[in-house]
Amino acid sequence: MFRRNPPTDKFETLLGPGAAFDGHLKCSGGVRVEGEYKGSIETNGNIIVGKAANLEADLRGHDVLVSGKVKGNIVAQGQLAILVGGQVMGDVEVGSILIEEGGIFSGKSAIRADTP
Repeated sequence: MFRRNPPTDKFETLLGPGAAFDGHLKCSGGVRVEGEYKGSIETNGNIIVGKAANLEADLRGHDVLVSGKVKGNIVAQGQLAILVGGQVMGDVEVGSILIEEGGIFSGKSAIRADTP
């Protein structure tokens, strides 16, 4: 289950608030995005989308936490959490989904039955 404040020291890749990136990122550790990102992110770790982040990207990771904006499809082996102010516009395939009051989701959702 996703913790509300995951430790930042577990992330190997960080895109800061003043940064913009266009492309495909593939890694094994956690990813935190605070800036603008276009393309795709694929990791075995967790993905955190910060409050100021704006993504036009497909995301694939273990747990995905969204506080900013994501326009794209999301595949999460574990949980997708859309926090207050977070927006997801796209289809999702997840183990479980949590949408806080004030979070926005627009798309189709599929919950996998094969998750532990």
